[in-house]
Amino acid sequence: MKYFSIFAVFAFFLTSCTNYKEDLLTDPNLCKTENMSFAADIAPILNNSCGTSDCHSAGGFAPGYLTNYADIKTMVDNGKLLFRAGETRDMPPSGPLTDCEIEKIRSWVDAGAPNN
Repeated sequence: MKYFSIFAVFAFFLTSCTNYKEDLLTDPNLCKTENMSFAADIAPILNNSCGTSDCHSAGGFAPGYLTNYADIKTMVDNGKLLFRAGETRDMPPSGPLTDCEIEKIRSWVDAGAPNN
């Protein structure tokens, strides 16, 4: 019984010590980027992160609005949306979008930024 207890403790420590990085443990299938919908996928990201009352909205301090499709499409067409949110990652000022959010936006833009 003594050896079993020592083995059990050793096995516990051996299995609890890993050297995996969190990125490697993330399931890549959790971030679905196929068939992105403006209404269901893109608008919620931009409304929550960019079109708040003090940023890209009426009365906000940031240039351009990100509160409706036409305004967002303008930012897509001039390249500012992906450049600021996806390349320089300096927007939004509260912190960058997640990699998954950026990939969803990139996928939607690559599909022609449809109003769907």
